[in-house]
Amino acid sequence: MIWLGVFLIVWGGATVLTAAFKPPFLWNNPKIQGFVKAFKETGTMVLLGVIGLAAVIGGIAIVVAN
Repeated sequence: MIWLGVFLIVWGGATVLTAAFKPPFLWNNPKIQGFVKAFKETGTMVLLGVIGLAAVIGGIAIVVAN
């Protein structure tokens, strides 16, 4: 179970960094652009940030619990 926690921390961190810095090789991905079309630029950044932060917090909780 600890590996799930570590994975969530890494994935959440990558998601938060993607929301913060918007690297072109990820931001121009058609899936991300679908979110931008649906939620606009700011909404997509907030959505990715919240999902990433939730993953990091969940991962830390799993690691601490084990």
